Amino acid sequence: RPWLLREVRVSPQHSTLRISSMETSLRRGYVADTRNGTCFDAELLEKGTAWYYGYNVNDPYLQLGCRVAGRQQFVPMHWCVSSTSKPIPPYVRTEWLLGFNEPNNKHNCNLSPLQTAKA
Repeated sequence: RPWLLREVRVSPQHSTLRISSMETSLRRGYVADTRNGTCFDAELLEKGTAWYYGYNVNDPYLQLGCRVAGRQQFVPMHWCVSSTSKPIPPYVRTEWLLGFNEPNNKHNCNLSPLQTAKA
């Protein structure tokens, strides 16, 4: 189902879109991009998404002190086979785990489909 936008406003302070009403889907999530050191993507995407991830087992928003807890669920990820020994932090409350971002990419895990499936 497409995103259902009812109102879109542009914030003059941050030059970001603010989506005031959107249907939330439990299937819709996003990668938390905190490289800019802000929580703006969480604020922008809080309506319409139910979960997010950050390419590892640690919540990137928690590390920045963002206040998204309770609005969207953090889902940990093991980037590659080499990261599967990292424990899931006790603060993570989820029954989901993402595994291996683009495992066949030579710049990531560089694994064959069979190696990935066995892992």
